[in-house]
Amino acid sequence: MGVLEQFSLKGKVALVTGGRTGLGRAFAVGLAEAGADVACFSRGASKETVDDVEKAGRKGISIRGDVSEEKDVRSAVERTVSELGGLDILVNNAGMAHQPNPVHLLSVEDWDKVVSVNLRGVFLFCKEALKVMTVHKKGKIINVASIWGLVGSASIIPVPAYNATKAAIVNLTRELALEYADAGITANCLAPAFFRSGLGDGAYDDPQFVRMAEASIPLGKIGDADDLNGTIVYMASQASDYMTGHTLVVDMGYTAV
Repeated sequence: MGVLEQFSLKGKVALVTGGRTGLGRAFAVGLAEAGADVACFSRGASKETVDDVEKAGRKGISIRGDVSEEKDVRSAVERTVSELGGLDILVNNAGMAHQPNPVHLLSVEDWDKVVSVNLRGVFLFCKEALKVMTVHKKGKIINVASIWGLVGSASIIPVPAYNATKAAIVNLTRELALEYADAGITANCLAPAFFRSGLGDGAYDDPQFVRMAEASIPLGKIGDADDLNGTIVYMASQASDYMTGHTLVVDMGYTAV
């Protein structure tokens, strides 16, 4: 097999959560351009994403629901399998942040909401997707964490609930990798930093935040959502078959300092 063939997703089916905007939309389109049919799950209709998936010559469906609701998640996986013919790739991208606050000022309501979406949602989608993948003895799970799941963020922006959920996702992914290796399923994390992702994009409208962010990264440049498409295709493709339990950091050199 040639090198480029290893990156082909022809004949694969992917489910991307948070697929309506930001990173999720970019991931869905990138996976389609690599050959996958794509189900896009989000609270609102993902019509524009599906249109772009179809422009890439692939099948796309929009599924509405709440990642923290078990019945919505189960239905999403069932629809993906019935309408697209299977489920080979799960991208757990959906997430939310909260108003910047240190722990002593963070409301319990904000904490619970972030944990429900960012962590419970990942657990539920993994649980339901694995019911399909274990039957077919194959599958790739990609959980989108964050650089803030690996290091603290208080010097730039205090978002402790967000950070705690992303750290939990990193270790949940390691556990998945160990539990399901014998079933031919890989699980890896993507930990990006400083990408205009649709989540917290208001911060990137603040010139002071942008200057602070760019000054903290060796490459000195904030990325756009589709700048991660090559990475997500690699993680979803045969090219990454021997990688599991890994957290792939894409942070412009931030953690190298």
